[in-house]
Amino acid sequence: MTDLEKRIEAILFVCGEPTEIGRLGELLSSNSTLIRDALLRLDENLASSALRLVYGGDSVQLATREHFAGDIEALVRKEVSADLSRAARETLAVVTYRGPVSKRDLDYIRGVNSTYILRGLSIRGLIERTSNPKDARTYLYQPSIEFLKFLGIGRVEELPEYESFRGRLQEFASREPNSEE
Repeated sequence: MTDLEKRIEAILFVCGEPTEIGRLGELLSSNSTLIRDALLRLDENLASSALRLVYGGDSVQLATREHFAGDIEALVRKEVSADLSRAARETLAVVTYRGPVSKRDLDYIRGVNSTYILRGLSIRGLIERTSNPKDARTYLYQPSIEFLKFLGIGRVEELPEYESFRGRLQEFASREPNSEE
C-alpha cells in the first residue's frame, strides 16, 4: 500500500462521513486523478478486510462490509439505549444553547475533541448537522426538532435562562482567535 493510500485511509477513518474527492486532494496536496487512482488501489487492498469504500457522487466514505451489519446494529442499539454520559449531556447543552455551532467552537468550549460524542448524539436524533455557509468544508450542529419536541418546547429560546447562558457561551467562544461567530 502506498503512502497516499494510507493517508487517504486515515483521513476517511477519522472523518467517518462522506468526503469529497476534491477535498482529499486539497488536504493531501494532490490532484484528483492521483486521488482517484489511490482510491481504486485502496479499495482493492481493503477487499480482504471488514472495511470498504462507498462512493456517492464525487464523495467517498470508509464503511463496514454488509457481512458485519448485525454487529454494527448491536453496537448502535446499545449506544442508543444507554443513558447519556456526562460528556454527551455537556455537549448537547452546548449545542442546544450555542447552536448552530461549529465543531471547532464546540471543541474549544469543551476543551476536548467532540467527534465521538457528536456522532452518538446524531445517531440518537438529538442533534442535526448542516452545512456551514461560511466554510463549505465544515458543518454546524444544532438541536434537532425531535429533541425540542421531547423537551416539550417549540424553540430553543424557551429553554431556562436561554439568553443568559447563550451569552456566556458566546462570550467564552469569542475569546478564541478565529472563532466562528
